[in-house]
Amino acid sequence: MHKYEPFVAKWLIFMSEQQFNEYLKEFEPVILVKSKKTSIQGMDYKDISQEIRLKIFLNIDKFDANKASFVTWANKVSNNVIKNLARDSKTKKASYLNTALNIDDLD
Repeated sequence: MHKYEPFVAKWLIFMSEQQFNEYLKEFEPVILVKSKKTSIQGMDYKDISQEIRLKIFLNIDKFDANKASFVTWANKVSNNVIKNLARDSKTKKASYLNTALNIDDLD
């Protein structure tokens, strides 16, 4: 079993693959604009875009058309992805900066 098979089965309950692809295609320009406007150390816009797409895919079962449109829901997901990636990159950067070296150990 491929590691994403359970997720595929899960979102197929909520919508067809074709419908999901149509929603994602509609939202793609927003993904590209958001990812190109975002600067995260160690990532380019393609990496950020892929993280957004993956998170939308993995969380499609949380989308409720009675509460919001797909675009509204996907916007929230993409904003959270960007916020989390930025936070995580700062945490990693800070951990590198806080690593102290003793000059005596450099022999």
